[in-house]
Amino acid sequence: MYIIGLPLTTLIHEIGHAFGLVCSTKNGKARIYIGDFSDSNKENFKIGRIHFHIVWGVGGICKYEKDKMTKFQAVLTTIGGPLISALFTFILFFFFSFFINPLINFIL
Repeated sequence: MYIIGLPLTTLIHEIGHAFGLVCSTKNGKARIYIGDFSDSNKENFKIGRIHFHIVWGVGGICKYEKDKMTKFQAVLTTIGGPLISALFTFILFFFFSFFINPLINFIL
């Protein structure tokens, strides 16, 4: 579970930061690094202004390519990660509570 779960939740958290930046700026770019944070971690793919650099690992960081950010933009970018993580947690909780758990009880 840790081998898949930790990198996946890290990726979702970092996407939240990137989403906050993309939604609050006109031309800001976000680079999400999972695993290795160095320049040797080449870009795997991009979706819009979000560039993904993924090597299998636990840690992650979202780097921003924006000259100056207002305080409001910085706040949106900062809270984007925890908000998306919390939303993902609630979605998984309700999915397991209302779909998986009754299915298991029905089978057993």
